[in-house]
Amino acid sequence: MKGIILGATLLLATVPLPFAKAASSNCEPQLYAQVDLHIEPNGQVFLPISVGDKDVYFEMAMGNGLPLIAESVVGYLDLKPKRINGTGKFYGMTHFVPLEKMRIDGFKLADRAAPIIPQPEVTSLRMLNGRPVVGKMGSTLIQNLDAEVYLAERKFRLFKPFRCMSESPVYWGGEAAELPLRFDQAGTLVFTLELDGKKIDASMMTGDTVSTIDVNATRSFFGFDEKSPGIVVMPTPSGGSQNLFHAMSLTGQGLEIQNSMVRLRNGSSRCNLVASTPVYGSIGYETCINAVPFSLGTDLLSSMRIYFSKERKKVYITTVEPKESAAPATITVVPSR
Repeated sequence: MKGIILGATLLLATVPLPFAKAASSNCEPQLYAQVDLHIEPNGQVFLPISVGDKDVYFEMAMGNGLPLIAESVVGYLDLKPKRINGTGKFYGMTHFVPLEKMRIDGFKLADRAAPIIPQPEVTSLRMLNGRPVVGKMGSTLIQNLDAEVYLAERKFRLFKPFRCMSESPVYWGGEAAELPLRFDQAGTLVFTLELDGKKIDASMMTGDTVSTIDVNATRSFFGFDEKSPGIVVMPTPSGGSQNLFHAMSLTGQGLEIQNSMVRLRNGSSRCNLVASTPVYGSIGYETCINAVPFSLGTDLLSSMRIYFSKERKKVYITTVEPKESAAPATITVVPSR
């Protein structure tokens, strides 16, 4: 995505919480927050947060940078809309709200700005486990922290940045793939992984059960497209248009997941692909931010335990056995206020 970027900086609280043992050294992990994630069968992942005195859910969307707020919850959360750049627009969104007094498991986040998603015909709140779903939480959440995403156990953890350069931040031990990590101009999480033997820019939390790849990337760099042998055609859940899949493998030292079915998606003509991005030498977009050619869905993410290290600018991934999903919670709607 290209467009207006709001300056939303995540500040850290200064009071650490204990983790494993008393954190008296830079070589010991310091846990700030730990919460249980809710995962829907359609791949949506929800993170519990409090805004002011209200407990809510945000859908995790780490393939985006900024948080987004649904128009239907602005009144419920007592938020005060403000116009973006006075007269500007942000992908059809003309207003934003300051998000104040946000906490995750008691850990205080600084105030930030969130564009408002227009909902002209929505008059009710979506409820999940007794909490309203109020929007999407982007990857600026972890831009100045260490974090762990462990979907197999439905856990999300925030840590003080691990500054002990003599030891690995992967506190659970064992081998882990170590991949370059960065945030683009919009604060979007981007890491470089190896797909079918080629480096490619990737991100996560797509709100989908399956992983996806820009068909322009497969055509230009992997040697196949919609009409190639090996394409698997599957109907959409609605029975409308069909989805196209092709088997691809995550490769490279410490990370081997073979023949996962990846859905081909139409790429934007605005997002010019290059075979080798500066510094990282990966397949990526030259003209777009807040977008990557390859997105990990919950199919692959549920087979991974992931640690994001701010100080080292690395993501560490250990493969794990995915566990059977729990029964979905009942989702209801109630009139908004």
